[in-house]
Amino acid sequence: MKTIKNQIILTIFALFFCNAAFCAENLKDMDGHDVSFESLISSKPTLVHLWASWCGSCMVELPAYQAFVEAHESDAFNIIAVSVDNKPVAEVNQMIQSKVPGLKTYYDPKFSLLNFFKVKGIPYTAILNLKKQDPIQFDFAGQIDWQNEENQQELLSFLKEKK
Repeated sequence: MKTIKNQIILTIFALFFCNAAFCAENLKDMDGHDVSFESLISSKPTLVHLWASWCGSCMVELPAYQAFVEAHESDAFNIIAVSVDNKPVAEVNQMIQSKVPGLKTYYDPKFSLLNFFKVKGIPYTAILNLKKQDPIQFDFAGQIDWQNEENQQELLSFLKEKK
């Protein structure tokens, strides 16, 4: 029953928030394979973090972001990083793995998420919850202090489902 409900939620998201081109294989994984954004966000609250290798603030905050991810990985919500670089996937992957080993990231070669979220600057962080009337629960353009306890609690308050 839960699977049917989740599928209905994803279908509604696809109808109202995605056009066919956007929800198709618009992202790439670390190996360069096509991945749909829709498949990554599922029906759980999802933190989406956009970054680029040319962005100084992004490169400064990524180690702390990775520590946040490792400390708060959960089955209750998703956390995904997406590079909005215009460099080849392999080049970005090699660079990021040398600077932030273990960072799992996706790539948006068509910049579709920048357009979807109407991003004004990066780094950019958004929290989506498809179960809410307004699915974008939080968004922020700029560097976040991922080690700050108050910031962590604010982000987690949006990610953790309230019964």
